[in-house]
Amino acid sequence: MNPHRPWHYMSTVLACLLSCTLLISSLQAQISSFPLDNQLYPRDLSTNRGTVTVSGSVSQTTNYRQMRLYVYRDGNWINSYTATLTYVNGTASYTFSVQIPAERNNYRFALYGATRWSENHIRTANNVVAGDAYIIQGQSNAVANLRGSGNTANNADDPSCIWQW
Repeated sequence: MNPHRPWHYMSTVLACLLSCTLLISSLQAQISSFPLDNQLYPRDLSTNRGTVTVSGSVSQTTNYRQMRLYVYRDGNWINSYTATLTYVNGTASYTFSVQIPAERNNYRFALYGATRWSENHIRTANNVVAGDAYIIQGQSNAVANLRGSGNTANNADDPSCIWQW
């Protein structure tokens, strides 16, 4: 050990302890369902909303009394949801079901575990949306022509429906 650099060894020990603490705390809060960054949820045609589910379980050793889910729309806080934890055999479960409208806005979901005095961040998902996805297979100039009888307003073969740049 170099007597001129004892802080170097102490910082290594502290980094190791911090890594072990983070690993143990992540094992004590298990997430079963949580959105991913940039995730698209399918919309329900009758409600025009997508359902985002957040669920999991936590160990009693975390000392969490509640799980809190914060929801943001385009960076602005819009709502928070709280689940009070009831431990059975040292484990408590939580579930949040949040509906977001199919619109051109991004949502962020942030999950926290709350003790008596503090909140601990567990996970965040950014740019979550609800809506529809259309997959067009083919060349870059693929077109979808009118099929069957009906209104010709969307017929790609009709010259009057061509969009001019």
